[in-house]
Amino acid sequence: MRKPNVILVITDDQGYGDLGCTGNPWIQTPHIDAFHDEAVCLKDFHVSPLCTPTRGALMSGKRPIRNGAWATTWGRSMLRKSEVTMANVFSDNGYKTGMFGKWHLGDNYPYRPQDRGFQHVVAHRGGGVGQTPDFWGNNYFNDTYFHNGKLVAHEGYCTDIWFKEAIKFIKANREQPFFAYIATNAPHCVDGASIIASVIRNPWWTNAPKTILMVLKDSGVMLSIFCITIEAFRSITFPCISKKSSTNGSSMHAMLLANCRVDII
Repeated sequence: MRKPNVILVITDDQGYGDLGCTGNPWIQTPHIDAFHDEAVCLKDFHVSPLCTPTRGALMSGKRPIRNGAWATTWGRSMLRKSEVTMANVFSDNGYKTGMFGKWHLGDNYPYRPQDRGFQHVVAHRGGGVGQTPDFWGNNYFNDTYFHNGKLVAHEGYCTDIWFKEAIKFIKANREQPFFAYIATNAPHCVDGASIIASVIRNPWWTNAPKTILMVLKDSGVMLSIFCITIEAFRSITFPCISKKSSTNGSSMHAMLLANCRVDII
């Protein structure tokens, strides 16, 4: 029996209610909503209220305090080198592994994604595009990113690039099992207007499920597992998600759940 392919997509600092399928009345995500309605959806998946702890736990299967990646700065954003990652497991079992986007679990050896089981990496550095460890002058558009540590200039919006590079990887490895980890750095915004603008202007993210599934079908690639999750760092939509995320109608309860509980589709 052929091994299943796995595609895992995680968005950055996005709240539970920042999708149409979780009750947002303003942000339109029709393709994600359609995928949500057709897929198996785990409704009580929990994440950390920061990006690095969520990513480290996802990669290692351990809580942040145990794996060493429990903050976003102060040297506490590096996943311990002794930890076995999801990519290590896939790679050790004959998979081609690719990582695209935001890592934020260490920028130097032996903490980089290419040191942690990923054979093909296209990523920015630090906790966001344009931060200090990243390439000077990066600003989401026409940036220079790191391909297995080497600088390569790109044209276009950052999320478009992550998905386009992931699609190249999928097509190139269609004849063998692969694990594609697409970790966007968007929305990653502190204000509601920027979150809305980021999602609305970014067709690759809102169309991601449809685009990936179409590519797989057209390329004849067998897909077994395709998951989308969010980090739930902050939500701009506490009022509109209170009915869906709160068990007792309390707005405070809804606010707390909005920062920890998410769907994994």
